[in-house]
Amino acid sequence: MTRPTGRTIFQTTSKNGPIVVQNFGEVYKLVLNGAYVHSIYDPTDPITNEDYWDYLLLGRAFLNKSPQKMLVLGLGGGTVVNLYNRYFPPKLIDGVEINPEIIKVGKKYLGLKAANLNIIQDDAKNFIKTTQQIYDLIVVDVFKPTGQEELCNTFNFYQDAKKRLTDKGVVVVNHFDTTANSNLLKNFGSVFLVKIRLNQVYFCQKTKRLTLNQVQKRLAKLIGSKPDFCIFKGAVLEEVV
Repeated sequence: MTRPTGRTIFQTTSKNGPIVVQNFGEVYKLVLNGAYVHSIYDPTDPITNEDYWDYLLLGRAFLNKSPQKMLVLGLGGGTVVNLYNRYFPPKLIDGVEINPEIIKVGKKYLGLKAANLNIIQDDAKNFIKTTQQIYDLIVVDVFKPTGQEELCNTFNFYQDAKKRLTDKGVVVVNHFDTTANSNLLKNFGSVFLVKIRLNQVYFCQKTKRLTLNQVQKRLAKLIGSKPDFCIFKGAVLEEVV
């Protein structure tokens, strides 16, 4: 099957750099800074089959049930929102995005309009420090055009994230593999990871609730629960803390 060629359907410039939306047949991609794909949207199939996005779904294996309240730091065009809403829909998703232009683009081209989504224009670091909300699932996917956002990779940032988590909740972090992870590891009592190309997806809980064997069994059950999840069969889970 021939892969469709991308066609630019929208472009603008924000204070954080160029914003481009490209159309690949049924698929729409949000491209920032002329090179980096930050969101993918397919209205018929939320599974992207690209890089790390799909693997954020594996956070469900660390929960006893689908999350009731979910927080996405680094909302972008809402790829992770579309994934969870298809397979494990929460009652409420708070999505934090600093760039108002990306929010506008997401609403117009990338399906960023779910009924359970509350969009908050704010800096992720400020929001996690000041909010009083508690979440079952927190996704940290905060990048800037040049790479991972350092201000959202500090000891204090992860400490704040842990405070906003339920006792049995999970923080899922998309982490660039060349970025130091010591601040993340110091904050959580249990950390697992899956490596995907140039990214590492971390699954972090307050205390060590599950052994590697227990999580592997949960993952096997999760992967076998839906035909779409066959993409995860080659995933290798590692216990870090």
